[in-house]
Amino acid sequence: MNLDFNHMFHGILLSGSMIVAIGAQNLFVIKNAISHNHVALVSLICFLCDAGLMSVGIFGVGGAIQQSQLFTLILTGLGCVFLLYYAYSSFKSALHLKTGLAIESVYRQMSVQKTILTTLSITLLNPHVYIDTVLVVGSVGATLAQQAKYSFLLGSLLVSFIWFFALGYGARLAARLFRQRKALMTLDIVTGIIMLLIAFGLMRFAYGVIMA
Repeated sequence: MNLDFNHMFHGILLSGSMIVAIGAQNLFVIKNAISHNHVALVSLICFLCDAGLMSVGIFGVGGAIQQSQLFTLILTGLGCVFLLYYAYSSFKSALHLKTGLAIESVYRQMSVQKTILTTLSITLLNPHVYIDTVLVVGSVGATLAQQAKYSFLLGSLLVSFIWFFALGYGARLAARLFRQRKALMTLDIVTGIIMLLIAFGLMRFAYGVIMA
C-alpha cells in the first residue's frame, strides 16, 4: 500500500477537529485519569471504538447514512437525550459534593470488567460519537478513491491514538489538583454546561436538516 500523505494529512486535520472538541467521551477519559482508574485500558478502548466506527464510515456506510434524513434526525435526537442526561448527572454530582458527599467515593477504583463496560457504554451509547466518526469523517472518506481511503483512515486513526493516550496520561498528572472538592465541583459544573451547549448545537443541526 502506497501512502498518500496529502490524504493522510487531510484525515489528521478532520479527525483532529472532531476529536479534540470537549465532549462526553473526552470528559469521561479525564475523570478516569484523575481517579487513576485503568487509564491505558480506557484510552485503548476509546481508540479501538474510533478505529471501528471510522472504518465502517469511510468504507461506504458513511456516505449512505448521510443521505437518510430520517436516520440523521433519529441519531441527532438520541444524541440530545444522551447529552441532556449527562449534563443532569454532572450537575447532580456537583451538588452532592457541595452538600458534603465523601469525595473519596469519586475516586473509588472500578474493576477491569466494569471499566470496560462503562467505557463502551459512554462511547457507543453516545450518538454524538457516531455523528463525528461515521457521518462526518466517514462520509468525507467515503468519497475518496479506494487507495486514498487507507491513507485518510491512517491519518484519522493516528490522531485518535495520540489524543486519547495524551489526554488520559496528561489528565493523570493533574490528579492531585482535583483531589480538592472545589476543583472537582468546577469540573462537574463545566462538564454539565458543555453537554448542554453540545445538545443545543445538535438541536440547531436537526432544525437545519428539517428546514433544508
